Amino acid sequence: MNVEEQLKKLVSIPSYVDENCDEKNVGEYLISRLKEIDPKIPVERQKTNAGERFNVYSERKSPTLFVIGHIDTVQPSTGWKTNPFDPIVKDGKLYGLGSLDMKGSLAAFLVALESVRDEIDTGKLSLLFYIDEEYDFLGMKRFIADNPQLSPQLVLSLDGTEKVRSGCRGLIEIDIEVMGKSGHSSKPQNGVNAITSTVELSKMLGKDLLALTTNDLGYSTVNLAYLRGGKTVEAGNKLDWKREGNVIPDYADCTIEVRTVSKEINAKFVIKMIEKYSKQLGVKISIKRIRHDICPWESANKGSTTDKLKSIYNECSLPFELEDIKFSGYVDIGMLEGLITAPKYTIGVSGDNAHAPNEYALVSSLYNAQKIYERILLEYCRKETIVK
Repeated sequence: MNVEEQLKKLVSIPSYVDENCDEKNVGEYLISRLKEIDPKIPVERQKTNAGERFNVYSERKSPTLFVIGHIDTVQPSTGWKTNPFDPIVKDGKLYGLGSLDMKGSLAAFLVALESVRDEIDTGKLSLLFYIDEEYDFLGMKRFIADNPQLSPQLVLSLDGTEKVRSGCRGLIEIDIEVMGKSGHSSKPQNGVNAITSTVELSKMLGKDLLALTTNDLGYSTVNLAYLRGGKTVEAGNKLDWKREGNVIPDYADCTIEVRTVSKEINAKFVIKMIEKYSKQLGVKISIKRIRHDICPWESANKGSTTDKLKSIYNECSLPFELEDIKFSGYVDIGMLEGLITAPKYTIGVSGDNAHAPNEYALVSSLYNAQKIYERILLEYCRKETIVK
């Protein structure tokens, strides 16, 4: 099948996550598809800490190329002009949920693998197609927990665009309770407003982290992502929120998110800074949860592998452009930092409206990605010629 047909098949298999749907069906399809492409490719269902959901893993002890990508999508939203699971092509765009993020890239890779299968040694290729990237990274976390001893020459994530990316800022996300002091709102000096103190605390954190910069990743940023506050009273074993004026709010529940450029800025470091600010502001804090504590993925753009990828693009008659990684979103290939030392890159399919209604992949980009993947597979996994 060609890459358009392959993508339509993948999109038609829902793989968003809620109480009625998950990635199992698309995972089973990938297993059968890989066996169809080459029966010699070993494929296993890697169990995760997410019930019956599993990663699709093709393990090799000494691969030269390790290809990864996620198989989940975001949940469908309102506003689609077409059925998000009945993909259509219009004006050079293939519409469907996950077509861009990232089933388009997955389709291009599967077709590329099938195209060059007789010219490569699949024993040099390891694959990981994992769950839950759009939610809590459970698939990648499960893979990392096994501490695989892989030393490939290249790690390629399909979760990208035609622009080559290497590197991204780290991600720290912490849920915090902030306790102030209530009092009559006519005398604000007699209390400590937990809501305004939380806002001030996040501003202080952002200002101090702004001073820590790198040439590749720019500077760290802080986002007060969630805030709920007010006057609370205990009702049994839980807090009862009072929505009322005339009183200084004594409680705030918040989520603070940090995009960090330094491996030294981890959750422990951020919490220590927040504790310092809380004393200055006269509030007490309690850490409810550290949801993410992920270090930055350091760029490999200045290495010889980048030159090799540039040559591959030239062979495909495609323009080579590096992604600007300053202020970029997090890519969970970065979770392999410290585990696999090989250069890491993302290359994928371009389009628009990822995570939004009417998501699409450019049909031309599907074929471009297929050509790029074919050249990468031939570069890193070509069969050795035996000279007699």
